[in-house]
Amino acid sequence: MVSLFQSLEAEDLLEEEKPIFDVLKASLHYPSTPNVLAQRLADDIVFFCRSAREDEDYEAILTLVWDMAFDMISCIPSDHEWQDVWVNALEFLRVREDLPPRDENMPDGVSWHELPLLLRQQRARLDKACFDDQTKWRNLNSFSARLYASGVTETSWYPVVELRGTVEKYASSASVPEAALWVATEWVIRCPDRIFRFLQQADEPEGEMPERVWGLGDAWAGKEDVGLLSVERWNLWKKWFSEKKEKLSEADSGTVDSATLGRVSEALEKMCEAEERAKCEPTTDGSKHEVDEQDVPAI
Repeated sequence: MVSLFQSLEAEDLLEEEKPIFDVLKASLHYPSTPNVLAQRLADDIVFFCRSAREDEDYEAILTLVWDMAFDMISCIPSDHEWQDVWVNALEFLRVREDLPPRDENMPDGVSWHELPLLLRQQRARLDKACFDDQTKWRNLNSFSARLYASGVTETSWYPVVELRGTVEKYASSASVPEAALWVATEWVIRCPDRIFRFLQQADEPEGEMPERVWGLGDAWAGKEDVGLLSVERWNLWKKWFSEKKEKLSEADSGTVDSATLGRVSEALEKMCEAEERAKCEPTTDGSKHEVDEQDVPAI
């Protein structure tokens, strides 16, 4: 059986990376339920920090751990159960007992509820330019969408950025890069309710960089009647997916990709379902418009 981590195993991992990889891999392969595997991964991450040498600070350790975790997750197919195991692991980690201060880089110690440094390392890895292998980029986006849907992270800008780079960049009749369209549909399929509820907020974003984070894509530039955070923007996305579905359905049977048509159809269906559910729920969302620039993916 070929290992999912064959590409990592073929690399010359750094001396400090190898034990982290070996421990996390062993936990994933442990013969038990997904829930137990997630608990073990959370325990592993705490262990790495607790057992560090006195001259190692938390920031350096966590940077290594998150980088290795994202390297491994990018090797896990989007439909593999280990994607959900990792999401559950971070849910378990958030309720672990905090670690006391030990260095000046993190003077308050480690508050696991905040998952320190996770977003910083996630942001660095989500830039698709980091991957020669677009499959790894898709896998990591699938995990990030799951993580956002679970409520573990408040990364509301990620789906906006990905949809802007696809739906708001290309005409619905245009040929769209397969990986980009896959990622855009993945965010909508995985977390339609969170995206819709976020865009329902009436207030426009404030701060020093609203246009960079929330601005409309090139194809929609100048649409003054569309709020950066609005249901109107959601409706334009839905219209685009509807038109794309129609174009794909009309295409010659020998040229249309049935998988792509299926994903576009599912994304459109999920958007409609999210709207129906929202009619029965109060409009509440704890998301914040103020975001840290270092957490926003490259555009």
